[in-house]
Amino acid sequence: MTLLLTVYIHHRNNILQVTDQRVKIMSEIIKSIRIVKMYCWEMAFDKKIRHVRRCETIQYMFSLIFDCVQMLFSHTYINVTFLMMYGTMWWLNIRFDIRFFAVASCLLGHMRLTVVEFFNNAVKDLVHYMAAQKRIQNGSFCLKNIVFDAHPGDLICIIGPVGAGKSSLLQTLTGEIAIFDGKVRMYGSFCYVPQESWIFSSTIKMNILFGKAYDHNLFWTVVKATALDTDFVQLPDEENTLVGDQGVMLSGGQKARVSMARALYRNADIYLLDDPLSAVDVKVAKHLFQKSIKIYLADKICILVTHQIQFLQNATKIIVLNNGEMVQIGSYTDLLASSSSFARLLDDIHQFEQQHSIELHQQQSIISSTSSDVDEETLALSKNVETKHKGIVKWHVYVAYLKAGVGIIMGLFIVLIVSSVREATSIFCSWWLAKWSDDESYRYRILNNCTSVQNTNNTVWSMNNTEWNNHRNRRFYIYCGLYLNNDRIV
Repeated sequence: MTLLLTVYIHHRNNILQVTDQRVKIMSEIIKSIRIVKMYCWEMAFDKKIRHVRRCETIQYMFSLIFDCVQMLFSHTYINVTFLMMYGTMWWLNIRFDIRFFAVASCLLGHMRLTVVEFFNNAVKDLVHYMAAQKRIQNGSFCLKNIVFDAHPGDLICIIGPVGAGKSSLLQTLTGEIAIFDGKVRMYGSFCYVPQESWIFSSTIKMNILFGKAYDHNLFWTVVKATALDTDFVQLPDEENTLVGDQGVMLSGGQKARVSMARALYRNADIYLLDDPLSAVDVKVAKHLFQKSIKIYLADKICILVTHQIQFLQNATKIIVLNNGEMVQIGSYTDLLASSSSFARLLDDIHQFEQQHSIELHQQQSIISSTSSDVDEETLALSKNVETKHKGIVKWHVYVAYLKAGVGIIMGLFIVLIVSSVREATSIFCSWWLAKWSDDESYRYRILNNCTSVQNTNNTVWSMNNTEWNNHRNRRFYIYCGLYLNNDRIV
């Protein structure tokens, strides 16, 4: 049992490793599907996925073999125990009767349910827990010593090196990250713009409204503030152009501006902006900062995470984070005059921003569609109707499984024959053991001079010791054969 559990733990860890590898490869392929298709790498990645999937299937086969061995042990536990127990009694010439057989069957059945099945399931669950527990990464990162307040009209910029905790601070303010010590008090509604912009399959207009009622003046004010009006001119249906999986694909900068417009349209009291200016070029970033942040959000509380150091002079407060801790806070002039580390940090941020700008300019900033010729039907708003079935599994599903195997008739015939033979063998084993126990009881009553038990239909009373021993051996050998055959069928 210990050996089987050790093997199961080993293969369980192998399954998790191979599954992680397959999921990672599939995620990378999906994210870079355009590059894969452009360079015709479909066959190469197909071979790679098939190889990883084949390795995963082999590991699952080992796991299924372990489950089969465990199931076989669970079903044959009583039979093997009976065989060992009655074999010992037969070898030591110990008498037993039907009452002993009934009590032993009841006790062993209870032990099989509790000790074997429940224990095995508990051990398997423990193995799964241990494997999952090892995969959980104990993160020691936390935010500490962060104290600030903000009022309507304040623009608070959060800066710091990569991994300093800037995005984590915004997620803490929204409640996405739990607070173990300290308090966050926010009065009024808030709107959060994540660093990774997202859109859903619909029109640009619906992506901006996001369930809100349409206000013509507000909508176009937001569109102009986020510089989307110039992009609408290039689109076939302007704001009604379908975007997403079934329509036009937007660039990263356009997605960021749509996400920004969605937030501005909400007209919230507090705005949490996680570096929305990094996905656009310098000209558009200046437009967004002046029109959206400085003018449109002039009377709002705006907390901005940014690497654009040219906008820090306009901030009411600047919070400098490092390793999750607030190391400095104050205005741009105060921080620049009070500490030389702030100037060094600005130089580091400036170098990082230059590298990011080079990578950004290497990307295409024009709209790309899913095909070179985009017709009106493709750009039309289409909705996929999702269907699902409820209730029990339909009979045709079982028929499909049988057809995939040996066929319907042959499959039902094999199941019927195997089940019938197994039950018949089990019943015959019990009957044979009962007959054996009757002979044992009858024999020992004769030895105790109970002449009233003479039965002309039973030949045990007329046997001598040699004949009785041969008869007893024959009973045991047949019993062993029946139980071994029953175990093989199981």
